[in-house]
Amino acid sequence: MTYVQHMNSSKYCLCPMGYEVNSPRIVEAIYYECVPIIIPDNFVLPFSELLDWSAFSVVVPEKEIPRLKEILLEIPMRRYLKMQMNMKMNQTSSDRVPDS
Repeated sequence: MTYVQHMNSSKYCLCPMGYEVNSPRIVEAIYYECVPIIIPDNFVLPFSELLDWSAFSVVVPEKEIPRLKEILLEIPMRRYLKMQMNMKMNQTSSDRVPDS
């Protein structure tokens, strides 16, 4: 499978932050409609004053990584589908450019 095929076929995509706050992994996950799993220790998520990240992603503290599989399995299908729908709404609204 290619990277794109993996992204398209995954329910959740791991998005550790790396060196910068604005990781391209989050953008890719949203683009491919894969619910991001964000590990945001020690910084504020981008656009947090505008976006409710908990509505379309799973935020996991670094210390909880050993429990990641358990955390994901505890998410009911109804909540997952709601996160996916919210992600699609954010994806659509981000395509709009505000009037100047």
